[in-house]
Amino acid sequence: MHLNKHDRPGQFWKNHTRRILKALLALIVIGGVLYASVPEFRRRVDYIPIRIYMFFVEKKRAHQPMLLPTPVISAMRQPTCTTTVTTTPTPTETPTSISTMTPDHRSDATATAGPTATPTETSIPTETSTPTETPAPTGTPTPQHTKTLLDIHHLWQNWNNCGPANLAQVLHYYGDQSTQDDVQQFTKPNKWDMNVSPHELAAYVVNRGLNVIIRQGGQIGTLERFVDQQIPVILETWCYPDEYGGGHYRTVIGYDETTQELITSDTQFGPNYRIAYDKQYQEWTAFNWLYIVVYRPEQGELVRRIIGPDMDDDLMYQHALDMAQAQVNANQDDPFAWFTVGTNYAAMGDYESAALAYDQARILGVPFRMLWYQFGAFETYIQVGRYQDVIDLATLNLNTVGNQEESHYYLGCALEALGNIEAAKSAYQKALKFNPGFTPAIEALDNLSR
Repeated sequence: MHLNKHDRPGQFWKNHTRRILKALLALIVIGGVLYASVPEFRRRVDYIPIRIYMFFVEKKRAHQPMLLPTPVISAMRQPTCTTTVTTTPTPTETPTSISTMTPDHRSDATATAGPTATPTETSIPTETSTPTETPAPTGTPTPQHTKTLLDIHHLWQNWNNCGPANLAQVLHYYGDQSTQDDVQQFTKPNKWDMNVSPHELAAYVVNRGLNVIIRQGGQIGTLERFVDQQIPVILETWCYPDEYGGGHYRTVIGYDETTQELITSDTQFGPNYRIAYDKQYQEWTAFNWLYIVVYRPEQGELVRRIIGPDMDDDLMYQHALDMAQAQVNANQDDPFAWFTVGTNYAAMGDYESAALAYDQARILGVPFRMLWYQFGAFETYIQVGRYQDVIDLATLNLNTVGNQEESHYYLGCALEALGNIEAAKSAYQKALKFNPGFTPAIEALDNLSR
């Protein structure tokens, strides 16, 4: 059998090279137009190299446990590393009119009165007016059936960019044209970083002409009242893109009393994404019901009145602790509720109680990603002298994703406490490699050089 000349090896390409090049050029031009004009197409193209990267990460992760390891209790030692990473911006005023807390996610009253400390607010400009008594809001709002902030500009997030994307769309709502890339470059210089903390988002708002406040122990009713006043709220919450879930930000833009749903601008799942009150409240538990409010300076008094007694840190954490304990009482096998009990005890400085709660959460089975986003367990185990727990948990994180500055930092804290100074310095330096502005690591290295 004889081959036709067109069938000879290489002949086809010689005859059709020009046509192939023209077709490729046309595809490049069409792709470029789509990339520039269609955000969803651009988002999918941007995911291609990231998916290749994640393929190797997931392959590496396949050899790692999917839950945090069960704790091995060690002898207590005197803690030597006390710098805390999770500094939360808090407000300037301390309300004095306090109502009694009811452990119900539809309620907004907080815990009974206790000692108060005056926190500080991360806001520009700083409010200087003398605070007056701020009465607590009474009850939940009158049902509005459906109330939606129609003029919020929904953004689709780039990969692993829900924090910057949510903040960008809220800033757009107030007329600030920051893009999610602008926010990302500020909040996580290393784009592969798996976490943007709430205080990092709040730091971006500084000098943008807006105020920002981070609170915990949030309630559905609180979110409804913010919506009623045309103020969107960013939630840090757990969600389940896979079996074990992960941290996620979403912006509340409305609610529907008829269907008992929040309406959100979810940068991953879409505009006007609805989620049932009960489901959101349950998934919100993992992050201590944390919410971020960006608002205009002239709205300061309004925001304080909506938040009520939770403007005070001591009352806020006691309120959130009561909420978490109510969750534990409802389900003793809920690891997220136990983890959140630990979060609040740690925030209140009761590290022994926090350690017991974190231990119970780990025994019940906490997804490994929890310590990508929250560091109270690291701080707690440092404070009670359980340095090997810190080393084990930080190493687990770093074996999965090695670019987490917080895990490198706490690994350094544990090594320093055990007297391994050179290894501690190396850990702090690695933290700064991934985030050169990471203050705790800078301070730790300074302390070691003295």
